[in-house]
Amino acid sequence: MRRHRKILFPALLSLILLSACGQKPASSGPSAPPDSGPPSTGTSPSPSPSASPSASPSPTPVKEIQAIDKGTLLKKEGSRWLITEYRSGKDSPSVEAIWFTVTDKTALQDSKGKSLTADKLPVGSRVSAWTGGAIAESYPGQAGAARIVLQEETGQGSEGRISRSEAVQAALKAQAAGSAISAVKSASLDEAKGVWTVELVTHDAPAKPAAVRIDAATGKPVRTPVAENEAFRVFSPAPGSTPASTFTVEGEARVFEAVFHWTLEDGHNVLAEGNVTADGGAPAWGPFHFDVTYKQASQENMMLVLYWESAKDGKPANQLVIPLKAAEGRIRHIGE
Repeated sequence: MRRHRKILFPALLSLILLSACGQKPASSGPSAPPDSGPPSTGTSPSPSPSASPSASPSPTPVKEIQAIDKGTLLKKEGSRWLITEYRSGKDSPSVEAIWFTVTDKTALQDSKGKSLTADKLPVGSRVSAWTGGAIAESYPGQAGAARIVLQEETGQGSEGRISRSEAVQAALKAQAAGSAISAVKSASLDEAKGVWTVELVTHDAPAKPAAVRIDAATGKPVRTPVAENEAFRVFSPAPGSTPASTFTVEGEARVFEAVFHWTLEDGHNVLAEGNVTADGGAPAWGPFHFDVTYKQASQENMMLVLYWESAKDGKPANQLVIPLKAAEGRIRHIGE
């Protein structure tokens, strides 16, 4: 019994010391796993805001640079469009020309900002153009097209007239073929005469415009007359010329039922007269030609007068007067 007390006393003392230190005696069973927090739900924890990837920065918008202000769409070769512009300049005129590459990123618009398809910008259109990058230093220049704007048509005239772009297109076709780059200096419609006049210049002679006349009804080139009004275009004889005693008058008429009259006078006498039926009546222009023969004039100065008679009162209408000189040997002054 005394021996057991000797053994128990140190054991009790050890337990008291362990309790005072806050330690638990080791369990003889299996060790419990350390506390790992609440049970797992089987899903990955949501990343914290600081761990989320940052959004991609917005692309920097392309800075557009206007390359053409009031130009003309001269050619279309697939995605390559040639646009030219006549520039008067302070010292001398010039022709700017750039081949623009048009892609699905190119904005095609009208003057009000409405989107257009490529077929709405035909050759001959008046346009403005912007590029988003550099222009290659060549002639013509080369650049990507950021935006092309179709300018409003002007001078359309009445119904049945071709548009400005159609007139320009016809003038470009009528121009003699060559390697020179062209630009449109001006395009205007004479409603009364039914003619578009398109002034074209070339890059190698920008100070020498060539006028091309286009019939506003048919779109066909018109010869430049030596004299004209609303009813007649005369190509020969030229005013002030001295034709032979028999000469041919050539031109076009736009008169009722295609019938008109003519006289040759010298201020004192009617030297010759007649009537003509053109190849077509108004509103179309009908070609005509006729011969005039006279024997002698009382003075050097003569007048060839073309007119048609009004259906209302029979009076002469749209008289066109062409001054001429009498041929040598055909003048006999009064009193001689």
